Amino acid sequence: RQMLTEMKQVLGQGGTMVVSFCHTKYDFEPEGVVTSRFVPEGLGYSDTFTFTKRIKEITDKEVILTDNHRPLEYYERLFAEFGLETVETTESDTLGTTHNPDFIIYTLRVKI
Repeated sequence: RQMLTEMKQVLGQGGTMVVSFCHTKYDFEPEGVVTSRFVPEGLGYSDTFTFTKRIKEITDKEVILTDNHRPLEYYERLFAEFGLETVETTESDTLGTTHNPDFIIYTLRVKI
């Protein structure tokens, strides 16, 4: 909410922003291009919950993060609440793998 408020103020009416976040549609798949996900059992797409994921970076230290799942409709309602209209929605490249995209990218415009 704070990020959207500040971005909207900086852009002004008619301004355009690009917002990208982990693709919530695929949080339930254990493996993605960038992460392995550990979602508690018994939860569904429409639920809001916290889960952990391991970043698949080539480093000498394992990187584990905590993430929050919310359905895409949550974000779309939030954008509308802030007077933002969706110009385009795209998904990240899967780098020639059989995985679904790890990220969703929204191009948003501040309504005039």
